[in-house]
Amino acid sequence: TRRMFGECISKHQELAGLSEPVDWRSNADRGIDLIPGYHKGWQAHQMEKEGLFSPIVAENAQILEENKERIAQ
Repeated sequence: TRRMFGECISKHQELAGLSEPVDWRSNADRGIDLIPGYHKGWQAHQMEKEGLFSPIVAENAQILEENKERIAQ
């Protein structure tokens, strides 16, 4: 689960001398009103690099613009 993953990372960061723990909660649970983007993956990344259309890249661009508007308010 997200919680177990976050706790595991936080423990390893602590062992490495890093003080900032990972917050495993969702944006909504943390009170952050931003839309999460989608994982691009290597195929969409390659398509973007080659100038080809990728639905995921296009959707993430729309999400980014929406989040910019939310932050500006």
